[in-house]
Amino acid sequence: MGVTVLYLVSATSPNIIIDVCDLIGNKIPTNVAKWSFEIKLFRENPHSMGSEAAAANAAVSQHIPGARPVPSNFLHTLIFATNPKETVCLVKGVGTALTGPFDQMLQTKLQSLWQLRQFVRGEGTAFELDNGAFWVRLGNMTLQGNFRGLLIEIEASKLETFWEGSEDPPGSDVTKSPAFRKIKPVLDLLTAQGSPLHGAGGRVIVGPSQLVTRTKPFTRVETAWQYAEALENR
Repeated sequence: MGVTVLYLVSATSPNIIIDVCDLIGNKIPTNVAKWSFEIKLFRENPHSMGSEAAAANAAVSQHIPGARPVPSNFLHTLIFATNPKETVCLVKGVGTALTGPFDQMLQTKLQSLWQLRQFVRGEGTAFELDNGAFWVRLGNMTLQGNFRGLLIEIEASKLETFWEGSEDPPGSDVTKSPAFRKIKPVLDLLTAQGSPLHGAGGRVIVGPSQLVTRTKPFTRVETAWQYAEALENR
């Protein structure tokens, strides 16, 4: 897959996705498909962290001077409609794609280690633009069944890193990268005056710095880090 950028709009209504889909369909010849994703956030069970961590946290709760807490780890699992049999797992700064019912295993056999804290589902439409050069995927996000915003993923399918085709070394200003410049016209279309998203206060998400400066090809794991950041900033 190619480089992706997300656009998160929290201050909106569930029906705005219909207007945005109409905008894309009327402006650009497209192929259309259904789109969905699931994001689950798990927290490490404090009782499974070991005796040293338990003792340190107990000392903090007792206000013992100098005591420092041992924070729990968090784990994200993500399932995308593009490959529903694959689960992307993110934990401790490491991401990997797993096949099989790993998500189900977390909530059964590993339930004593990881506790489910949030479950976000996204459902909407995917548009193929310019003969596959771009994909625009829109999904209404719900948290425990309650609407929480519109999340848009834009993929530049033919670019594998932000800086592919650039003579400049990967830098921190991602807006100057070739991939972002390719994606920006699509963003501008979605947010231009007259668009249902104009003035909606959306936020562009490119992910942590290691994605921006990445020189290896993007995979769904890299895109998953962007989704995890969107969940944190929802």
